[in-house]
Amino acid sequence: MMTDEPATNPEPATNSEPAPKKRARSAQDQKTINTLNERRAALTAVLNSADATPRLEPRGYNAASLNEGLALGEAVQAAFTDRQLAKDTSDVAFATLEAADLAVRTGLKSFRRIAGGVFATNTTARETLNLNARISGDRQKLMGLSETTYQAALSRSTYLAALSKRGYDEAALNAELAKIAALRQAEAAALESDQSATRTTTQRQDAAKAFDLWWREFTATAGVAFEGRPDLLGLLGL
Repeated sequence: MMTDEPATNPEPATNSEPAPKKRARSAQDQKTINTLNERRAALTAVLNSADATPRLEPRGYNAASLNEGLALGEAVQAAFTDRQLAKDTSDVAFATLEAADLAVRTGLKSFRRIAGGVFATNTTARETLNLNARISGDRQKLMGLSETTYQAALSRSTYLAALSKRGYDEAALNAELAKIAALRQAEAAALESDQSATRTTTQRQDAAKAFDLWWREFTATAGVAFEGRPDLLGLLGL
């Protein structure tokens, strides 16, 4: 749209992340945590059973080995905690990014409305200040347009003098430039937080896989070691 007035409802940023949504724990995650807690409780019960450990020791599962299994379970729990913290941090970062993006867009719209009135008949000024340029939904284009606009206003004394009368003196224009710098920082922080959340998800999956492998071998062995003892088998849900 090549008009003096920016659109009332600008297009969504095409390279922006969507607005963060509250991340509810998925059913699969909840199932994994429930299973994890059940296994840790079962291992603790086996370790505390005077009848269980003597039957497991000949199969290579002494107290130290069982505690290694518990440690693997604790690693899964720690990975889940790290993952949730990373996702929470990502939510905050994307909320900050959204607010910073809105601040730049709102600031540019206000400037263009006033500058459009100040330079209503000055074609050169309007071109220099990009007053007829479309405000793109693309965040990079938004920052580029905003920065060149404010820098142009600051670099031409006649423009600055005219705009200062309407509230856009050097300090006000630099404040708008600071919003752009904040947006760049928020974008970088959001990207890093998203990558961190992805890394912690992978780490959680790896930790869960390691414990799953250990558990399968352990329960296969315990199933034989506890034959004839349904009470002991029951500790492991076998």
